[in-house]
Amino acid sequence: MTQAGVIEGLSPVWDDRLWLARGRHSRFYPVIRDFLREIEASAAAVTVDLLKEFRRPIQLRLWKHRLKNFLYSLCGHPKRHKYGDRVANERRAIRDAAFALGTCAVPRGPLSDIMDRHGSDKASGGHNYALCYERLFAGDRDHVSRVFEMGIGSTDPHAPFNMGAAGVPGASLRGWREYFGKAAIFGGDIDEGCLFQEPRIRTAAVDQTSADSIDRIFGQFGDEFDLIIDDGYHQIDANRTLFESAFTRLRSGGLYIIEDVVSRRRDGYKGFLGAYDAAILDIPHRFNYADNCLAIVAKDSAQALQEADR
Repeated sequence: MTQAGVIEGLSPVWDDRLWLARGRHSRFYPVIRDFLREIEASAAAVTVDLLKEFRRPIQLRLWKHRLKNFLYSLCGHPKRHKYGDRVANERRAIRDAAFALGTCAVPRGPLSDIMDRHGSDKASGGHNYALCYERLFAGDRDHVSRVFEMGIGSTDPHAPFNMGAAGVPGASLRGWREYFGKAAIFGGDIDEGCLFQEPRIRTAAVDQTSADSIDRIFGQFGDEFDLIIDDGYHQIDANRTLFESAFTRLRSGGLYIIEDVVSRRRDGYKGFLGAYDAAILDIPHRFNYADNCLAIVAKDSAQALQEADR
């Protein structure tokens, strides 16, 4: 997935877990390099016995998925693709077991505790993005003034990509408010039932598959965001629609992040991110082998000048 040798001295495991559009010239290069080195150092300390214990249930699931994939393939059933993906995910999880365990041992920072406390899944549970964010945002906590996140977190079972009944709507918005103590936080969601207003938090309804709807919400919230996070529809077309409409709303030097990129579909994001200073990082996780993946894009001064000329 990455250019050969873009980060020297690391395991080949990262070859299909990392892509940097600008290679060593990327703004993200030193942060990601050091983060991966932390994971590798922790992975080196994982014992053989712990690896065997961790891999055992994965291997059992692998055989089950192989059998189902074979049976569905015999009759040409479309579910064969679903189980084919699961087979690939389980095989990769077995290969990368030490790195998944090593990631668990990487020191957590305050953002992880904050997100856990508010009930967000960005640090524990299905994702461990906060480990990366804490390194990415180091030194910026007092300088970030405007944050927008798509996807407040609906618990309505009829809403697309809802969190389920156990989810906590607005959890990550409250987490960002605490972490960035001087920032105004804005959120959008297609489910009007999860909208709310609190000190330093404003939310509004938006359909991220519609450029007009996206333009309307930014008409309410304004521009010059330091950070925009897409945690809404986890589909490439919807992610692209939001990116093309919202990236212009970032200030020069701002960051745009797409969460929950499906690992086996991540190459599709290169098509619309390749012209930017972009990274795609698939972070090892103990349980989530499917979509614990981030696309991160920085807005540089040249892009800001181009937009000003338009």
